[in-house]
Amino acid sequence: MANSSPRGEPVVEVRVLVESDLAAATRVMQRAFGTFLGAPDPDRFMTDRNYVRSRWRADPSAALTAVVDGKVVGSNLVTAWGSVGFFGPLTVAPEWWNRGVASRLLEPTLALFTDWNTAHTGLYTFPHSPKHVGLYQKFGFSPRFLTAVMTRPVDGHDDARAPDLAASVGSDEGSGVLQQCRTLTHAIHDGLDLEREIRAVATQQLGETVLVWDGDRLGAFAVCHLGADTEAGAGGCYVKFWGGTAGARRERSFRPVAWRLYRFGQEPGSVPRGRRRQFGARGGLPGDAPGRFPHRDPRCLYAPAERASVPPAGSLRHRRLAVMR
Repeated sequence: MANSSPRGEPVVEVRVLVESDLAAATRVMQRAFGTFLGAPDPDRFMTDRNYVRSRWRADPSAALTAVVDGKVVGSNLVTAWGSVGFFGPLTVAPEWWNRGVASRLLEPTLALFTDWNTAHTGLYTFPHSPKHVGLYQKFGFSPRFLTAVMTRPVDGHDDARAPDLAASVGSDEGSGVLQQCRTLTHAIHDGLDLEREIRAVATQQLGETVLVWDGDRLGAFAVCHLGADTEAGAGGCYVKFWGGTAGARRERSFRPVAWRLYRFGQEPGSVPRGRRRQFGARGGLPGDAPGRFPHRDPRCLYAPAERASVPPAGSLRHRRLAVMR
């Protein structure tokens, strides 16, 4: 029987998520999203996706779980990209909704951002849910932009040059590439650093980092998840981050990134987890537009393909609300 508070409510313990919690936390995430979105079988929702384990492996000290009597009832994964921090997925088992578990998880989340001296923090949530928006507003976050997650099939473009991949760079050159990525992201937002994400993709074999060169200088790069057991899911190529050089050249730089990604999606054997059928385009940061960060463009988000005049997306998968603090 669970320990109880003076009011008779079971005691919720929030602690660091450990490896033995991963399976339970993943099941909670699937059931929470599946229930909220009305999936016919919530327990089987997004079973081809890997969010909890991959983000935990990137930084186990930044993963939190809520536990009642030894049972995982919620979790949150917190990420620092240098000076920029975000979190999610924050999920709670449906039987524990409206009982303060999400708030309990947010308290140590904000403490992590403070410890890291994070300059800018944000998240995505459901735009049609006043409950979600209201929760984050209680913790000082404000709604910013409605974002569209766009997808399109990977089709043939013989004129697209084969992409350069960070994984193909020799160890002697690797640190130089990381430094060029850092220089590029610092120009987008002071202190923004994708090294953690680039290394996570490489060490966990989640996908690839695609490089676009402007002479001997890095002009743009994209961090991609590919296939099942990643954030892309079966048959997918998911662009988790892309960034290019400053000013107008940044918008133009997305076109060669996109074509290289399309070409990458056609390369046989590049991803052992299965064929990629969809290319999902996402903006550079949580809530970022293909312009300057923080946001200034109300058209923003998750539609860089449209703004860069590359072929139109095949479908609009869903919308998210970018919430910033």
